[in-house]
This record gives sequence, structure tokens and C-alpha cells, in this order.
Amino acid sequence: MNYEELNMIVSELDEVPFPEVKYVVKNPMYANLLYDDLSGELGELSAITQYIYEHIEIVSFPELSGIMLKIAIQEMKHLNLVGELIKRLGKNAYFIDSKGVNWNSKYVKYNFDNIINTMKYNIETEKVAIERI
Repeated sequence: MNYEELNMIVSELDEVPFPEVKYVVKNPMYANLLYDDLSGELGELSAITQYIYEHIEIVSFPELSGIMLKIAIQEMKHLNLVGELIKRLGKNAYFIDSKGVNWNSKYVKYNFDNIINTMKYNIETEKVAIERI
């Protein structure tokens, strides 16, 4: 897959509708579980900062840098949805995990030895996030 194909796939994500959650009953216990997805180590806030960091750092691959920015924007939409759901469940959308630990920039992986390892890391963390759903 080349940059153009990947860019087209990422761009098409804007047209995919998110499922609507119509019926939500206040449940602080469920809201607490969602804090990990909002701002835990592999939560949406961590994903956003990871992709923005990569966007800034991947200067030798400008096309890929642009794709990282688009992915970060998609992750922002996820962050917003999870935050809204937490509020509907009866809690505030604080940037904490389910144990009450504040989000921390140590969740961002800063050192990669090459672009392949960067992409492998991104794929693995997305897989883990998907499995938690």
C-alpha cells in the first residue's frame, strides 16, 4: 500500500458515521470503567498525543506525517464520544484512568529507532485498544 492509498482510506473515515447511543441510564460504575478508554495508558488521549508527536517528528516522511495528523483528529473524535458517554453515565470527563490516576505524558512513546518500529507500535496499541472494547 502506498501513501496515496493510505491517505484515501484515512480520509474516508470522516464519512463513516459513529453509532448513536440512544438509551443511557446513569451508572457511575460503568462511567468509571470508561476512564481507561478516555485517558488511560492506551486511551484516546494517549493515542492523540502519540500521533501528534509522530506527526511532528516524522519530517523525513511528509506524507506519513500528514496521515498521522489525520489519525490524531479521528482519535479526537473518539475522545469526545467517550467523554460525552461518561457524562451521560453520570460522571465528569476527567483525564484520569479507572483507578483515579491522572493522565501522564509518560504514556507517549518518544523514542523509535525507525519508521517501521513506529508503525508496528501504533498497530499493536490499536489492536489492544480494540480488544478492550
